[in-house]
Amino acid sequence: MRAELRILHRRLRATMIHVTHDQEEAMSLGDRIVVMNGGRVMQAGTPSELYHRPANRFVAGFVGSPAMNLIEGRLTRAGSTLRFSAGSAVIELPASSLRGVGASGTARGSAIAAREPAAAAAPLEDGSAVLGVRPEHLALGSMNSPCVVARVEAVEFLGDRAEVLVASALGRLVVRTASSKAPREGSETSVALDADAVHFFRTGAEGERL
Repeated sequence: MRAELRILHRRLRATMIHVTHDQEEAMSLGDRIVVMNGGRVMQAGTPSELYHRPANRFVAGFVGSPAMNLIEGRLTRAGSTLRFSAGSAVIELPASSLRGVGASGTARGSAIAAREPAAAAAPLEDGSAVLGVRPEHLALGSMNSPCVVARVEAVEFLGDRAEVLVASALGRLVVRTASSKAPREGSETSVALDADAVHFFRTGAEGERL
C-alpha cells in the first residue's frame, strides 16, 4: 500500500499532507516530515535529515526502528577530545562529534516552511549530556576505539539481520548485525562505537542537539 501511495503521489504531482502516528509510515511516504510533540514542532526536514541528524532527543528516540540508543552521562572536553562517562565506562571521542543541528532542517521552529537551519545549541563546557548512537553504528566483537566490554542478553533473529541486546558498562544497548554474525546469548563480547556517527544532546525529554 505504501508503494502504491508513492506511485500515486508521483503520478498526480500534487501536494499532499498525510497525518500519521506511525514513524515508519512517515519515513517511507514523506518527502518532508514534520515531527510534532504536544502541538509543537520538534523538527522539520527530509527523512534522511531526521534520521541522520535529529535536532533533539525526542526526535532521536522517535525516528528509527529499533530506536537510537540514548545514554545519560557526563561530558567533558579537553582540547580536541571529548570524554563521555556513564556508569563505570569512560569513552573518548573527537570534538567534531559536537556538530550542532547543522543541515538537519528546522529544529523546534514555529514556521515549518522555514528554509534556513536553526542555530545549534550552545555546547556544554562540562556537564550532563546524553550520548546517542543507532544500533547499526555499533559493532560487536570489535576492539576498535572507543569500545566497551558487554554480555549478550538476548538475540532476536530477523532474517538476514539480528538485533542483539547487550549489557555493558554504558548500560543496555541494542546492536544491529548480520544474523550470520550474531553471538550466542550469554556470551561475552565487545561493542565498538562508530565515532563519526554518535550524537550528543542536552538532558531532558526534548534536550537539544549539542
